[in-house]
Amino acid sequence: MCPIKNLTERRRLPRLGRIRIGEKVESKTKPGVFYPHAVEYFVLPPEVAKVYKEEKPKSLDIMFPVDDEGTFASQFYRAYSQTRGLVCKGDGETASRLIDVATKTGETETGVVTGEIAKHTAKEVEWIEGIICPGHDCPYYKAKQCREIMNLQFLLPEVPGLGVWQLDTSSYNSILNINSALALVRAIFGTVQGVPLLLTVEPMEVSPDGKKKTVHVLNLRTKVTLRGLAEARRKGLQSLQLPPSDEEMPELLYPTPEQEEARAADEAESIEAQATTVEVAVQVASPASPPKDFKVLSVTHLISAEQQERIRVLAKAKGILSKDADQLKFDAGVRIVTLSELTDKEGDKIIAFLEKKDEKSVS
Repeated sequence: MCPIKNLTERRRLPRLGRIRIGEKVESKTKPGVFYPHAVEYFVLPPEVAKVYKEEKPKSLDIMFPVDDEGTFASQFYRAYSQTRGLVCKGDGETASRLIDVATKTGETETGVVTGEIAKHTAKEVEWIEGIICPGHDCPYYKAKQCREIMNLQFLLPEVPGLGVWQLDTSSYNSILNINSALALVRAIFGTVQGVPLLLTVEPMEVSPDGKKKTVHVLNLRTKVTLRGLAEARRKGLQSLQLPPSDEEMPELLYPTPEQEEARAADEAESIEAQATTVEVAVQVASPASPPKDFKVLSVTHLISAEQQERIRVLAKAKGILSKDADQLKFDAGVRIVTLSELTDKEGDKIIAFLEKKDEKSVS
């Protein structure tokens, strides 16, 4: 008696749940509307939280059950519909798209078939393969309906259960970090399967639009030596099959227009509140006889490079700029506001104050 072909020899792991690095928060300006908010730790399901007893864990012990990165770290441009799920998936050159047949143009044989993504009102839909995928130039990407998504699936050896856990990310730096770490592990061991690793959330300084800020990104680390990794590596998982990673929309990565509007309104209110309640009162120290006790403010991360340079020029003229040109020194005992936390409006107030010769404070 022979085994059942294409069935007896197959193995499949179920997905036990999802782990996130974000959560939904209620809008202050629009009660009842919840929008995604990034956090600097893992948001765990209850069964995982029981094992990792930290309130805000920033590292997880993981292993990858298979060696194929295309399986456990699937990464594509993906677009979702609230009603139809995944509706477009591309690699930057070609894509598969669920289109509204009423908008279909071109011939399949030519490879230039296209059409609009099917909405919930579409009467007839069709999956089309080989549609041109322009990546960042795609109108759906520009409208934030499409994103670069990595679906990372892994084992949690410390957590009870037979199956994989999934974490979805649209962070460019997180995807780059994971891919780079996997390449290093593979170069050392010849595989990534069964190698015990740490999945971490770490701070990273970035400069979008020339403004420095700190974001939190994913990375792969290890808490043992390379020799220890080699000894701990597990074997015998080659034939496992993972569950589909992209059938369900990662809702935290695809906020609705209403959620985006609520988040923008909350951010605008926060900035306005900060600008109207924070008073900046500084008294310039005399360069000839500076007081013994100084307060120190860092201007390294101030709003923009242009504003930083302007403040440095003005502060140098008043004799309150440090030798490394990155700090301003003010008299002790005066209320001080950290410049890196100022809004654009408050930064302008500091510049206006330093430009005045007779004024002693600005509010």
